[in-house]
Amino acid sequence: MNLIDQKKFSESFYSEIKCLIAQHTVKIAPMFMDFEEATDLIVGEAAVAVRVRTNDARRWSNAENEFTLRSRTQHNRKNEIDKIAQGYTNLFFYGFANENGTRINRWFLFDCEIMRKVLSCPKSMGVECVDKSNRGSGDNTAFRAYDIKSFNEKAPDFIIDTNAENLKHLIKKDPLSVDIHPDLFDGLFH
Repeated sequence: MNLIDQKKFSESFYSEIKCLIAQHTVKIAPMFMDFEEATDLIVGEAAVAVRVRTNDARRWSNAENEFTLRSRTQHNRKNEIDKIAQGYTNLFFYGFANENGTRINRWFLFDCEIMRKVLSCPKSMGVECVDKSNRGSGDNTAFRAYDIKSFNEKAPDFIIDTNAENLKHLIKKDPLSVDIHPDLFDGLFH
């Protein structure tokens, strides 16, 4: 094999190698970072917020085309919107579990820098969002549901990557253009 062929051969394994390396480079954030900064994982220097909804969430009419953020906590502490708005996180992984709760069926990777620009005044920017209460749970919490498509229309490049076929056309940003350790993100969640 010549040098070019050797390089192409090695490159054919890059997706698999990235997943193997990720096991050693993606760290679980300490509990205080989760509670105070909405950071669940750390990839290099990037803080990643993670939210995985149960399959039960699909019972809501538009659940697959929206993402939700907690807007009121049980004890009136900082909520997810506050933490993201304060700039603690770089990326937000948002997924839906399968029926058995054993794998992630549908997922999105969002750019939090772009998200922050819209969170301050989503309705005035024309982003569809609805405030919802968890009254039935008895914990006095609430959340805001954002329409992913309208969010991305007002804040292009918000979606870094997704496996949602009906929304893939909205991706304008190459995952390699993410500013913080971009080589760690390409293919990481595939």
